[in-house]
Amino acid sequence: MRARFLTCAVLAAAVALPFAALAGHGKAGLWNITLKISTGRTIPPDQLAKLKAQGLDVPNGNTMIVQRCVTPEEAASNKPPMQSSGGCTMENLKTTGSSYSADMVCSSAEMKGRGHFQVSYDSNTHYSGQISLSGVANGRPTAMTNRFEGRWISASCGNAGH
Repeated sequence: MRARFLTCAVLAAAVALPFAALAGHGKAGLWNITLKISTGRTIPPDQLAKLKAQGLDVPNGNTMIVQRCVTPEEAASNKPPMQSSGGCTMENLKTTGSSYSADMVCSSAEMKGRGHFQVSYDSNTHYSGQISLSGVANGRPTAMTNRFEGRWISASCGNAGH
């Protein structure tokens, strides 16, 4: 169960992180991204330690906070933010104004399943969205619906990861 939760949390973070760079909507610079994980369980302490070792801050056991540096090239790109991430590929990408959505198909050794994401920008310094996914994680059925939010912090990335 712990491995399944960790797989879902890392997968959700991998999918949510690139949205700071959606073409023409987000500013270049440092972004704070908050991911609220909804699987009905709290991350066990040993798994929290593994996430923190990977640079992911999970202060209350169900919310991950990460920082991401978006380059000027990423911010100006006309490409979708990702074609695949965490063993998932994106299909049926739809753009409507400042909103994006797509279906996900996951086929990694840890996670097999289908899902959907949507993200909307209300300005070039803020976006929010949701990821829903169901399938099998580490051999066990799983379902999650996670919400995420990105806030631009500054034009300078300092020592933040990319």
